[in-house]
Parts: sequence; C-alpha cells; structure tokens
Amino acid sequence: MIDLSTITALCGAFVVTNDDFWSQLSSQCTDDSIFDSQGEDHERIDLRLVERIDALLEPILGDPEDSPDWWHNLDCYGDGIRPVSINMKALEADYLSTLQGFLVGEHEPFCILVQVHEDLHSDADTKIGCIAIFAQKVMLSRGIARKLTVAT
Repeated sequence: MIDLSTITALCGAFVVTNDDFWSQLSSQCTDDSIFDSQGEDHERIDLRLVERIDALLEPILGDPEDSPDWWHNLDCYGDGIRPVSINMKALEADYLSTLQGFLVGEHEPFCILVQVHEDLHSDADTKIGCIAIFAQKVMLSRGIARKLTVAT
C-alpha cells in the first residue's frame, strides 16, 4: 500500500489544498515557450514520454484502453502536461518514483499529472485528488494526501 511518507521520501512531495492545486499547477509548470520552441518536435518528444509511461504501466495494469485500473489520455495539447488516470487501489509509490525518473533530458520540462480515483470507470465522480510529478518535486492535492495518510 502506498503512503504519504513514502512518496515524500522518494519524490520530494509537497501538499496543497484541493482549491489551490490547479493554480499551483500552472505556476509550477514549465513556461509554454519551452514547448513552443520545440516546434513540430514537441509532439514526437511527447509521444516518446507516452511510450515510456505505457511501457511501465501496461505490463502491470494492462492495456489502458481495456484496464479497469488506469487510463492514459493521449491528447497532446503542447503544454507539457501528460495526464494519466489511475484507481487508488492500483497506485504504488514505485510507479511515482519511476515516472519522476522519466523526467530527464528532453522530458525534464514535462509534468506527469496523475488523477487518482476510487473507481475510474464509475458514472459518478470518484476522483480523490491529483498528483503532479515534476523532475525535482511532486505536488499532491490535499484530498489524495489525506487518503494516503489514512492508508498508513
């Protein structure tokens, strides 16, 4: 089971309120001009990050198109944010530290945004919170931090 102290030790995590998460995400992310300067290469760079994420999670959690435990948003908006959704029961600290390890070289300016749910495929909104993974830090919304603290 994943817990907050493990994430903090592995990834240098900090917690913000649920209301502040999205504004903090904007201020923590790399300026879009970095991605704009990549021009047409940005989409290929993003795709290489997609492939690394899939190579990590697919063997464990299954094909994201069919898995009940995770889903990978493959849209490329050019902002350097790579969104992934995962069920709480499937979340492991090792995934987060490995994902953070992918953010080197051409992927260093990216952010992997993990949206954590109780039941990803429920019709109801079961999102617990979000984890924004950057090269040097990890930001958690208070909702997910509380859930991780209770899990310990």
